[in-house]
Amino acid sequence: MEKIEQISSSQRMVTNTWTGALSPPRNIPRSAEVVIIGGGIVGVSTAWFLAKRGVNVVLCEKGHIAGELWCVKNPAAGCELH
Repeated sequence: MEKIEQISSSQRMVTNTWTGALSPPRNIPRSAEVVIIGGGIVGVSTAWFLAKRGVNVVLCEKGHIAGELWCVKNPAAGCELH
């Protein structure tokens, strides 16, 4: 008998993060203690750790969260991937 994997709603949400259409946020906060520009690994990690410490954080990203590699798309930026 084949094993059938069940996909949880959180797994669907993560998958939809990269495959779903972008939609504008329903509400934009009027204020925050920290605003992070860029939803790459550093921006997301920083926002997560600050939020865990109770800091009011807003994360701004033009596209999908953690869905782009800026250095790969912009080789003239001089980034090196090791």
